[in-house]
Amino acid sequence: MAQLLPSEPTSFTLDNMGRFLCNTLQEALDSAAQTVAGKRRDFDVIVIGGGTFGAVVAEHLFVTDVTHNRRILVLEAGPFVLPEHVQNLPFLGGAPDLRSPWVNHPALSYPGLIFAIGGRSLTWGGWSPELLDEEMTAWPPSTRNALRPPPPNEGYFANASRQIGVQETNDFIYGPLHIALRKQLHAGLKNQANATGLTFADLLDHPAVRYPDQGDPTPIPDTLLREWLGLPTSDTTPRADLLEMFKLEAPLAVQSVTLPGFFPTNKFSAVPGLIRATRLAA
Repeated sequence: MAQLLPSEPTSFTLDNMGRFLCNTLQEALDSAAQTVAGKRRDFDVIVIGGGTFGAVVAEHLFVTDVTHNRRILVLEAGPFVLPEHVQNLPFLGGAPDLRSPWVNHPALSYPGLIFAIGGRSLTWGGWSPELLDEEMTAWPPSTRNALRPPPPNEGYFANASRQIGVQETNDFIYGPLHIALRKQLHAGLKNQANATGLTFADLLDHPAVRYPDQGDPTPIPDTLLREWLGLPTSDTTPRADLLEMFKLEAPLAVQSVTLPGFFPTNKFSAVPGLIRATRLAA
């Protein structure tokens, strides 16, 4: 049986996490050549790329298989750099330099790419607006229906919103200035003569409204909408206006709620889910 590489030390750290999560290509090939009950352990699925989407796809394929019998190989050229989103970690400085000399392309500009496990989900801002129907008119009907099927069915948009935390509220951006600006924007869009020509009927409800807790499908009460919007309990804004104002909230992939003005320490990244799936498969 082939021997695995040991955990490798640097001047300051021992690479236990990288060694647990990753294998060399040769180690992966050697594992497929092993036999169990006289049968080879070939891979059932090969995912090309372990970045934002590849890592999520691999985790989803594993956890949705109730038998956990699928062998899934994720091929990623970059290193294991961070176990979490950079804003979830207590860095004293900025994000580490994730560039590698072997991925430089002098003739091309790839300023946003991160060649590492988890990809740009390690540093992204979490902005996750859902496509409007008119933005998908050229897409195949089967794709549009899979993303957003007719109610009460839920598609991949709903699943993704729950997975990354977009359906939660984000009160870290609340404050008197935010509430005043939202009120002004709401009043401007309510004006039929607004220069944009946009109406609230053109906008989707916030994911927290469209995709409520699956265990409690009842409509969200007005008191909770006011709390999410940072409005006082004495506020008498009609429900229709509350829902319209909630359409103006930023759909951010944040999976926790903190005090106003503080960023949550659970910003979505694909890496923790991949580590979880790896641990379950071990």
